[in-house]
Amino acid sequence: MKGWLEQCQAHGGGDGPEAVADALHDVLKLSWRTRSTKIAILISDAPPHGLDPVGDGFPNGCPAGLDPFQIVRDMAQKHITLYTVGVEPPIMPYRDFFMSLAYITGGQYVPMINAKLLAKVIIGGVREEISLDHLMQNAQEDIDREMKKAEAEGVDEKEKAKRIAHLFASKNMHVQQMANFGGAHSTLAKESYSKCTNMFQMQQQFQAQQPPPSMYYQQAVAPPFIRLPVPSSYAQQAPPPPFAQPPLPGAAYQQMQPLPFVQPPLPGASYQQMQPPTYSVTSTDVKTDEMNYDLLANQEVSEEQAARIVQKWQNRT
Repeated sequence: MKGWLEQCQAHGGGDGPEAVADALHDVLKLSWRTRSTKIAILISDAPPHGLDPVGDGFPNGCPAGLDPFQIVRDMAQKHITLYTVGVEPPIMPYRDFFMSLAYITGGQYVPMINAKLLAKVIIGGVREEISLDHLMQNAQEDIDREMKKAEAEGVDEKEKAKRIAHLFASKNMHVQQMANFGGAHSTLAKESYSKCTNMFQMQQQFQAQQPPPSMYYQQAVAPPFIRLPVPSSYAQQAPPPPFAQPPLPGAAYQQMQPLPFVQPPLPGASYQQMQPPTYSVTSTDVKTDEMNYDLLANQEVSEEQAARIVQKWQNRT
């Protein structure tokens, strides 16, 4: 596996977004053994078609009519767990989208800042999933009982995960864990994006986040002086400030400071200052030397793993 990955090369392309839906759809066409642990790993450094219209050659989504959200739900029904590996920092504005895809199937999002560790991520992720799969099989009756009780009481997903984690702790059951610092699913991914049934809903929610993340990848500096048109009767009442350009008939000048991170100027457009968007926790918040993806043996089931078990159980019932 490692040797094969080291020989892979990327080439071709066109616009920024990638054929994410097509790649996921191909997973469904593979021949999976019925009782095997099924895991698929999607590696991406760009959004899918139909998410962010900026620079998208197919802004309405996959030209083949495939929908990532419908596909990952089909994957979940077939017990296929999806790991999404986001190449950071390019994927940062779209991280929550990829988190939501993994979350729907009970998988993980893995931030990738060092390509040399990719083989380690793949092997570690597979071993952790096999470990969780065996755990679920051995404790199926206990999980069923606890989950049915939780659903009857109407508790939320977080409480369900706590109860499942406590169940395994009380039985002294352990699993393998891949050290995945910075990969925890965000609240936005779990409680909002993962509820979308199709890319149209996802696009609406993504664009509703103000301002759209793509705007911050087009840096422009506003000129220090902006000419603001005013009625000619006021032209002589508004003398230019020091060092401003000489006034023209029917216009006054207002001195402005350069504004970082604004959209490139368009004819007739005005400038406004924008605040950087707030993203979920990312691997850039973690020291690089901590991103080792080591496989830890004989670990207690974490709440993050328990939350994934809850998601898998709900997919299978």
